[in-house]
Amino acid sequence: MGYYGDVLAFIGTVVLGALALYQNHIIKKEADKKAADIEEQQRIVGILDRFDKLCNDISEGLPAEIEARQKQYEYYRDKLLTFKEKAI
Repeated sequence: MGYYGDVLAFIGTVVLGALALYQNHIIKKEADKKAADIEEQQRIVGILDRFDKLCNDISEGLPAEIEARQKQYEYYRDKLLTFKEKAI
């Protein structure tokens, strides 16, 4: 390899070591960020649990969706088919 090959290999090792240190620094910095307080975490978990139940529990989510669409259909049907009387 020769002298220049050895120098390049050394520089490559130094650069890779510096990148690894920087990456570890970033990972530690991200890990040190404060998590949300417990009340906020519980609120988020509750929302996600309800969402999961609506999406995956066919006995609860689907009937609720059908009922909501039925009400929406009736609302717009009544709006479209209700006419005001003209004053003569």
